[in-house]
Amino acid sequence: MFGEQQDIRPCTEMDFKMQCIAFLKTAASRTVAHSPLKYSLVRSFTCLAPQNIVHSRIASERRMGEWLQRQCEGDQVSSVVADHAKVHYTMYETSLFCGMMN
Repeated sequence: MFGEQQDIRPCTEMDFKMQCIAFLKTAASRTVAHSPLKYSLVRSFTCLAPQNIVHSRIASERRMGEWLQRQCEGDQVSSVVADHAKVHYTMYETSLFCGMMN
């Protein structure tokens, strides 16, 4: 049984492959559905990762601005605190780029 090789019809093999693809699609969609990355707030936190800042400084600045805007709209921080945070974030970005140059 185990040592023998059986002929598998091409349509049976194709059916198996299609079932595998369907399973993988379902598993991936369920994983994404339960992922916190679907929330824009969580995606905004990626602006704090140095590798993301180095890779795309503009996108990181935009994400930081969006996050601070949400914080202001939710009355969690004042606009003064948000502006102060933007200044410090810009200094943080600059220090990362200056550190790369040295």
